[in-house]
Amino acid sequence: GDINQTANAGSIASTADIISRSNGANGRAGDITLNAGTSIAVRDVITEGNSTTATQAGHATLSAGTTLAVRNVTTRTNSAANGGTATITASGNIAFTGTIDTTSRDGNGGAASMTSTNGNVVANNRFIRTWSRTANGGDITVSATNGLVNLGTGNNAFADSRGAVNGGQTGNAGTITITGNTVTAQRDFLARSGTAGGTGGAVNITANTGNMRVRTVDTRGSGAAGDAGDITLTAPGEVRLDETIFANAGATSGTGGDIAITAATTRLAGNTNTQITSTGGASGGTVSISGDVRMDRNKTITTGAAGGNISIGGGIETTTGGNRDLTITAGVGTVTIGGDIGTTNARRTRHTTITGSTISLNNITTQGNGRITLNGDVRLLGDTRLDAHGNGNVTVTGTIDGTGAGGQNLIIDPNNRDAILGGAIGSNTRVGAVTFTGNANRTVGMVDIFTNGGDVTVGQHARLNAYTTIDTLG
Repeated sequence: GDINQTANAGSIASTADIISRSNGANGRAGDITLNAGTSIAVRDVITEGNSTTATQAGHATLSAGTTLAVRNVTTRTNSAANGGTATITASGNIAFTGTIDTTSRDGNGGAASMTSTNGNVVANNRFIRTWSRTANGGDITVSATNGLVNLGTGNNAFADSRGAVNGGQTGNAGTITITGNTVTAQRDFLARSGTAGGTGGAVNITANTGNMRVRTVDTRGSGAAGDAGDITLTAPGEVRLDETIFANAGATSGTGGDIAITAATTRLAGNTNTQITSTGGASGGTVSISGDVRMDRNKTITTGAAGGNISIGGGIETTTGGNRDLTITAGVGTVTIGGDIGTTNARRTRHTTITGSTISLNNITTQGNGRITLNGDVRLLGDTRLDAHGNGNVTVTGTIDGTGAGGQNLIIDPNNRDAILGGAIGSNTRVGAVTFTGNANRTVGMVDIFTNGGDVTVGQHARLNAYTTIDTLG
């Protein structure tokens, strides 16, 4: 039956486990409710259905007026019934030292939440599991809006809301929401759908102050048509990504999840090359990074061939030493870089490749024989210099135009290599002065150029097409 214990003006403490378990077919474990006016300090709270024949778990609810300490909370079921919910709330600190398990064998996983209104939530290297083996995962919520959320560090999953974790099944994942005044979350967050299909769950992690550091975030939708869940990471300082952020969808007709990172700096760390990815058969999701980007190694940001727009509000540099390759691929989507790529001499990228239907940018400076390759039409956000500072070609496959009223100046400097242009300059929106610099013994493949009165200066061998127009009348 149900277990209810209430201490309106006092505390609840137990060194023994609190258990309501059903082992029989078609049975149901009772709910467990603990309500204290002050503190709760208990060991394991277990309400589970153990039989494989329609045995239901109960719900676990723990509410403390001050602090709350608990080891394990289990509301799982080993049948086709749904897992029970686990709800933990306190006004003060919450110390969680075990595992919350609301999983279900063949039903839906139950929802799990921990909320402190005025204290901290400490779950250092602990686990919350709401997955289902063959159905849908449950939602996970951890909140300490006026305090610290400390999930610890490690190469394992803190939150696992996957759908249909058993191979070859269809199931939707639950959402994962982490909110704290400060957040320590160097863990994995898994909200992937079943391998045969289903929708990935959204992951939202917000730190109101300071920095954030996470490992893998996975909201993939699977099968042919499964859509991915969205990913939102927010911190006023630095958001550091130690592993890949996945929001990929089904390869035939799925839509990738949107990825939004709001921070002063986003650091692409760790050993993985493809760091941010949102692809899908129908389209990729949008990737939006509000501030600057710093790269520890060669890094790729992609929304795949079907494309989703990619925008970076600030500039892009390596963390130290330079000589790191940057690849941004938006397919038929657009790419917008609000700041410069490679401003600081020691932190310039090497080979820089950007692909999109339209690429809007400022300056790019590479080093170490780094190439600049822009696969798409280019729009100049300001006076722009494309400078392959070592010995790399500068290649633009599409047109180059100004923005707004036009008049942005353009310098293309491949140094000891060639400038390779695939479309006209200024044919849609006229640019300002156009200058080709570099080794005079190298070549520039000339195209039609239209300026609004700016000069055109060619400091390399000009390789003309049969008809080349240079119009500086404006």
